[in-house]
Amino acid sequence: MKKQTLLLLACLSVFYSTNPQAKEELVVRINENAYPSGFKNALGWHGMDVDVLNELMSDTDLKYKVILMPFKRAMTEIAEGRIDLIANLTKSQQRSENMFWIGPLRTTKVGLVVLKSNQGTTINNIDELISILELKQQQIGHVIGVSYSPSLDDILEHNTQFNGHIWKSATRRQIIEMLHKDRIFGFFQDEFEARSLMAANKDGHINAYSEFVIRESTIDNALSGAYFGVSKHLEQTTIDKLNRAFQQMQQDGRLQKITEKWSSNPSVVGIEDN
Repeated sequence: MKKQTLLLLACLSVFYSTNPQAKEELVVRINENAYPSGFKNALGWHGMDVDVLNELMSDTDLKYKVILMPFKRAMTEIAEGRIDLIANLTKSQQRSENMFWIGPLRTTKVGLVVLKSNQGTTINNIDELISILELKQQQIGHVIGVSYSPSLDDILEHNTQFNGHIWKSATRRQIIEMLHKDRIFGFFQDEFEARSLMAANKDGHINAYSEFVIRESTIDNALSGAYFGVSKHLEQTTIDKLNRAFQQMQQDGRLQKITEKWSSNPSVVGIEDN
């Protein structure tokens, strides 16, 4: 009898470890300063990803709570199943080991953000960019852990000459400060986000992007997307519900309306750091 009980407990342990329980409230990581995807002010949470998330929760009868956490730690937490969803992520092979994907919420190019005084002519390839950096004796800012697109990620990983011209920081805020001081040449960013920040009205506050432009570049022509990364520890039926709800949003036009809202109606903004 004792052996049968132990065997039953072992079977139940295996079952529950491979079949996670359905969750009624998802734990979601949103960057509080990531305009226009998500940001927080005195009135609460706002942004394109927040609007999409609210629609998904409504369609699936799920709830969510937002946690604030540094980006690198959040990536560890979602891999271990303590976070269920991270907003505003670029899909990559490495991240796909720990996440399923919902999206893309939008598709965009990778922009090269520089000071207006460095707008210049089109940069046609990575060698031309390296030549400019060597001439100006400057570097390109790069946020540690950020993924831009498969092609640009590959350049950053394998082009040793270009890596010698990279200035790394844990936050984009610090990179923005360095660019304002003209200590770096520029930085790469999702073009949709960068253009939204440049157009945004901060209600009289200093606009961190007011002195910046996107320099024309053909270094990376690949279109990248912004996704929700969903932990593989989450129950599959919940993931399926979220995917079906997202597909319905695409089909009935709600996703397009949300995209247009945040493309054409800049609001109070913050500075993203992931």
